[in-house]
Amino acid sequence: MNWNCRQNDLIYDIGAHKGDDAGFYLAKGFRVISVEAHPIHAAIVRERFSAEIAEGRLVLIDKGIHTSAGVLTFYAHEHDDWSTFIKSDRFTPGTYRTFPVEVIRFEDLLHQFGVPYYLKVDIEGLDFAVLAHLPEMNVLPRYVSFEYGPGLEECLEVLARTGYDRFKFIEQMGKNRHPLPNPPLEGRYVNYKFTGYMTGAFGEEAMGDWMKLDALLKVVEETPNSHRGEGRWYDIHARHRD
Repeated sequence: MNWNCRQNDLIYDIGAHKGDDAGFYLAKGFRVISVEAHPIHAAIVRERFSAEIAEGRLVLIDKGIHTSAGVLTFYAHEHDDWSTFIKSDRFTPGTYRTFPVEVIRFEDLLHQFGVPYYLKVDIEGLDFAVLAHLPEMNVLPRYVSFEYGPGLEECLEVLARTGYDRFKFIEQMGKNRHPLPNPPLEGRYVNYKFTGYMTGAFGEEAMGDWMKLDALLKVVEETPNSHRGEGRWYDIHARHRD
């Protein structure tokens, strides 16, 4: 697969959960690579999008992403969007179960499927395991998003170093405050209501104004309750300077 050409009709949905974001991307006319480590969620995605999988519009990778390939213990929390390979104090006795799950490197996806237009990452504390590969790429996704949380400084450093120079800081409870534009700025127009499990709009349709890195850091510093455990959670979107 050619790493020197971005595929402008392709989105990587890394941390697909039960496929809500994938459904949105498909409705907007994009092809989707859905990556989901949770075996129960991956089975839901496989059944939900069986027609799109048969048509080749969606590819399901029922594996995790990590810094090296292998098999790791996956912690499936009863609050299922907390499930992760990183066990924390959220995982008290009786609140989770474990599965052995195969993990691959982000580089493996790129070799197989090429460079996407938009790279969405939401893998509960391991987002840097994906973004760390950006410096190896000759051509980069136009847009990237990841969840605010552990590894923020490392994620922003690698994004800035590889040419991402505009950012948005989006409070995820507010995804439906502004309707999607018509005519659309990304793909086809769809009238869509985002669920709490979704990343939501992307690219030029993502809510808010683009800002430089120093402005983003100031907003992050001044924003109260910037962690999911305190009742709110945020995504950071980045746009490449090209």
